[in-house]
Amino acid sequence: MFSEGITLWLQQFSTPILDKFFLMVTYLGSVQAYMLLLLVVYWCYNRRIGRGVILAFVGTAWLNCVLKDFMGLGRPSADIVQVMAYEWSNGFPSGHMQFATTVWGYLALHIKNRTFRVAAVLVVLMIGLSRLYLGVHFPGDVLGGFLLGLMVLAIVIFWERKRPLANMSASWRTVLFIALPLLGAMLVQSNEGFRLAGIWSALLLTDVSQHFPGADKPLSLKALIGRAVIGLPGFLIAYILIKLFIPQGLPTYLAYAAATTWVTAGAPALFRRWGLGAWPQQACNACQPLVVPAQAFALCLLLAVGAAVATTDWSSTFSVTTAGAGALPALVTNKDFLVLGHKGAEGMAPGNTLAAYAQALKAGADVLEMDVQRTKDGHVVVIHDADVTAVSEGTGEVAEMTLAQLQALDAGYRFSSDGVGYPFRGKGLRIPTLAEVLAAFPNTPVNIDMKDHSAGMPEALLAVVDQADARSRVIVASFDGPTIRAFRDLAPDIPTALAEDEMLSFVILTRVGVGAFYHPPAKYMQIPVRQGPVLLATPAMVKLAARLGMEIHVWTVNDTGTIQRLIESGVQGIVTDYPARVAQEIAQ
Repeated sequence: MFSEGITLWLQQFSTPILDKFFLMVTYLGSVQAYMLLLLVVYWCYNRRIGRGVILAFVGTAWLNCVLKDFMGLGRPSADIVQVMAYEWSNGFPSGHMQFATTVWGYLALHIKNRTFRVAAVLVVLMIGLSRLYLGVHFPGDVLGGFLLGLMVLAIVIFWERKRPLANMSASWRTVLFIALPLLGAMLVQSNEGFRLAGIWSALLLTDVSQHFPGADKPLSLKALIGRAVIGLPGFLIAYILIKLFIPQGLPTYLAYAAATTWVTAGAPALFRRWGLGAWPQQACNACQPLVVPAQAFALCLLLAVGAAVATTDWSSTFSVTTAGAGALPALVTNKDFLVLGHKGAEGMAPGNTLAAYAQALKAGADVLEMDVQRTKDGHVVVIHDADVTAVSEGTGEVAEMTLAQLQALDAGYRFSSDGVGYPFRGKGLRIPTLAEVLAAFPNTPVNIDMKDHSAGMPEALLAVVDQADARSRVIVASFDGPTIRAFRDLAPDIPTALAEDEMLSFVILTRVGVGAFYHPPAKYMQIPVRQGPVLLATPAMVKLAARLGMEIHVWTVNDTGTIQRLIESGVQGIVTDYPARVAQEIAQ
């Protein structure tokens, strides 16, 4: 169920026409297509059914996001099958299949037309088939999406019939409809959670279609066309402006709440004013929304725009100095995207050796990434671990050995690309000093990670960098907060990366929706794709970091599919054991 066999079989029949056909089919399962479909149902067909299917879609989309983040399962390998569509998220469960099952299933249950129901079943099946044909999902992903979509559909139908909150007071429902979506948003590791929460809250708070017996009246062709012409451009403009200008987190929640209020109250008010088959006026307390739509719209819009203005870097416009990362030192390079050779090219030669760095440059690396420790006699040497066992035939702590003792070891002793042969044993490779690396590659940018967090390490590193006159071509990093902050105090002009505690602060603020107000202490954020269950390298995180003036480098990435997704998501650099793979994807 999680192999590429079925996709390989389907792609035997690939033709340009068939490729385009399945790309069109898969677009029917995209968020943009559902936006159009659900708005048409809500405004032009049946407002009550529209309300229900929108809530069902938001619920199934939220569950899909949470499960994808939690499961962390990959997609078919681009090295095995042809991947014809870009997807940045994890593979299981298939969102397209889950959305299609819930949405078209809901509509088929409520629209009692046999032809429509047959068409709905065909749409669901074709969307699922398209995900396999295009090489973006395994069969298990599609089946999982189908079953979960059915589960959400069953829950929604049960909820509509039982209406468990019908007897709850209006004030408690108001609190619940704001708090629950926001709590749900914090469980999603991308900005999608806040988008869905804004739609969910506003729809529950401002829509009143469940009270209107006259909301289901058929409309004239003039009314249908008029509603589409008036309503859709308004929402489309709001959608584009939100994507362009509104920061991630709570501002996104507020902006989508305002846009949804336009859907539930703003556009219907225009329909009523212009005689486009208006719904009845509210004539009783039971027909009133939980909040006043106009007030809710104005408040959400004002707060969202205020957040956008407050978090925008105006330095380029008004020539002022700001506290954002845009004002912090950065590596000067003519490259928009950096290939950082991990320990040089650790997949090709023993890491952190001169041989690995030479290989990395030949393979297309722009920056040489290295780790440093300090010897017993105070030399800064290029080695990752505090112990020499992992790279040599020797044993012992780096900090307890002199430089002469370290360089007597064979730094190629442990390297094997296949677990059988050791091609670099006895070839004269040794553990280099940082000074030797900087001298061997005098024009190459380097990324130096301080693995030694002892007192005096920042001073020792800076002394070597200054001796090589290399301040203009280094980025300095360390997981340890006090160590990197001590280095920044010594050399505020040298670019640095966020420490682990600084990244944690940014991630937490982002998860609770206020990441746009973070003040970065460094230009670079160097992160793994995920840290345990937490997905870090998402398009939302990249976009927010860019808004704050930061650049994201992701480590350590070697598979082609992930490299492609990261490049598409907008990261500014990838740390890799195989620089040629990244360079090749950039060239394409």
